[in-house]
Amino acid sequence: MGISILIFLISTRYLVNPIERLSEATKRIAQGKYNLKLPTARRDEIGQLAQHFMTMSRELERVDQARQQFVSNVSHEIQSPLTSIQGFAQLVADRDLPEQEREHYASIIEEESRHLSLLSKQLLLLSSLEQGNEDLSKVKFSLRDQFRQAVQVLQWQLEEKELLLRISVPESIQLVGNEVLLMQVWMNLLGNAVNHLPQGRSIEIHAEQMDNQCVIQIRDTGDGIAAEHLPFLFDRFYRVDRARERSSGRTGLGLAIVQKIIRIHDGTIEVSSSPEGTVFTVTLPQM
Repeated sequence: MGISILIFLISTRYLVNPIERLSEATKRIAQGKYNLKLPTARRDEIGQLAQHFMTMSRELERVDQARQQFVSNVSHEIQSPLTSIQGFAQLVADRDLPEQEREHYASIIEEESRHLSLLSKQLLLLSSLEQGNEDLSKVKFSLRDQFRQAVQVLQWQLEEKELLLRISVPESIQLVGNEVLLMQVWMNLLGNAVNHLPQGRSIEIHAEQMDNQCVIQIRDTGDGIAAEHLPFLFDRFYRVDRARERSSGRTGLGLAIVQKIIRIHDGTIEVSSSPEGTVFTVTLPQM
């Protein structure tokens, strides 16, 4: 009888202790403490539960760090133009300031205000896309016609930099999707190519149907993107050349929005680059 009670107590302790540790770990996670050590070596269900719990903890930590980084980036992106606007507004208010300098400072205020406006619009769009609130009414449309519209908008920039543009998109390719959002994808990818290409280079747009999918490639003959930057291109606020991008008025959100739009259309986007140029490949389902 005594041996049975002893075995029962040992078995109970073997089961209860890990559960108590899991309960304590739950409280720690609720407090934002993710550095946990649980008995994951056990081969029973409790060991599996501890392993899953550790995986969940690491993922929550990653999400929390990403959230904090995002808040930090937004604060920085907003603070920078606000500081410029405040400083130059004080200078403009100086009655003794020469008219030429006044106009110069006023133009800077206008540029920074435009940057803030674009930033707020893109943050709202990104938030709306992530919450699934964006209108995703889908229609059937010609991909070639949509690229023609995008090129028309960028025509003056293409001519100014003497860029050669080739379009190889069959008239037969039809997509079913949200025209406004997908137009934003093409405008962003083409706009990035135009802005970063040196004078006299070229851009090629190629599309084809493969296995009930449409594969679109936007290829440029620029100087390429260094390999260490490629994994982060679609991160929010990531810039390959921070000084150049910030001075151009860009927010660093464009490619993050592009990726989100492609994903909600059940597609994928990939990028590859070499010293001969960069290729963005978008794959969308043929519905």
